[in-house]
Amino acid sequence: MKNFYQSEGYIEYKLNNENTDLITYTDNNSQASLKFDIYEGPKVIVQSIDIEGNTRTLDKLVLLELDFKEGDILSPAKIEESVLRLQRTGYFNSVEIYTLEKDTPTAKRSVVVKVVE
Repeated sequence: MKNFYQSEGYIEYKLNNENTDLITYTDNNSQASLKFDIYEGPKVIVQSIDIEGNTRTLDKLVLLELDFKEGDILSPAKIEESVLRLQRTGYFNSVEIYTLEKDTPTAKRSVVVKVVE
């Protein structure tokens, strides 16, 4: 379920009752009930991309290696793939990708790509 929600752009998806009352059983343990307490969060769409930390590398190179662009739905898989692609270039010691509006109801978000050369 988590993979489905996150692949659809709900990057802040949480199953709130994962470790508590997710499953309840009848008195004789013959039946189980599942109760999902889900926080979807907004479906995140990339509004803008800001690149930080690149002093020698052109923004264009960083943008080419990203697995998303402005207007795309953002997913953890796209973020992970983008980080891996940027690391594989060999130009950066570290790469971090996050949204400025994390943990807010804002759907259209500014994505920050922070690199250290």
